[in-house]
Amino acid sequence: MKFAKPERYQVTCLEREFVIADPEGGRNFRGAAATPGPKLYILSGSEMIPLYIGATKQRMRTRLRQGWNATGATGYYGYQWRRATEPLNLDIFCLLDCRSESWTRELETVEAEVAFLVRAAGQWPVGQTEIHFFPSGDWHREAASEIAKNYSGLDKRPRTPASAGRLASLSGGEA
Repeated sequence: MKFAKPERYQVTCLEREFVIADPEGGRNFRGAAATPGPKLYILSGSEMIPLYIGATKQRMRTRLRQGWNATGATGYYGYQWRRATEPLNLDIFCLLDCRSESWTRELETVEAEVAFLVRAAGQWPVGQTEIHFFPSGDWHREAASEIAKNYSGLDKRPRTPASAGRLASLSGGEA
């Protein structure tokens, strides 16, 4: 199993909604991002450090709306990054060749491995509120390592206070 090259979009958070910009300047998701199927998605700011890592089988607009509109009624309060004051990068990595019954565990394992690599470079992703841990194999760690190469800020990130690398709008104190 492996991931397709990432599709990069830009997300701008407004007071009551988010706006997507695709690589050609349009306002819609395209290709695999617009269709159901297993994918890992990562949001990062201008520093190119992952702020949030998620996994879904849904269309990206559907998944983002769920996290955007959550109120805590079911115990889920939604995305912390929705309060970002700067546009964010949204990278979507589609999982190729995955049996439908195993996609959740496979993606969540890679998600945790990517979050671990972010932590190893400084601190946990600042918008991450949940991680599912499963035993990982070599391919999970190799996939996470390849994905992490897309975030140049991890190489430059200071291993100092918990607030290092945070977007001002996401820091509500030390983690």
